Amino acid sequence: MVARNITRSVILNSIGRFILVATRSIHAMVWALFFVAVFGPGALAGMLAIAAHSIGFTGKFLSEAIEEASPARSRRWSPPAPRRSRSCSRAIGRR
Repeated sequence: MVARNITRSVILNSIGRFILVATRSIHAMVWALFFVAVFGPGALAGMLAIAAHSIGFTGKFLSEAIEEASPARSRRWSPPAPRRSRSCSRAIGRR
């Protein structure tokens, strides 16, 4: 959603980038304190703290990789769409 060549909407792109930057800028201990206050001490709070902190980094790396990929390579990787009659007959079970 944050890659510029995927999302053409400037508003959605700005919102997505803000979310990724906000989650990346807050330290994992702050996330842990927040989730402990909400859910109490336990494994759920720790897991959510690590996940919230990791979302920013993962989203940044993924969006940069998508932006750097050439459109010709992405078209080459996508499989061709099946014809409608063939896909419907396979769903029913006939060949």
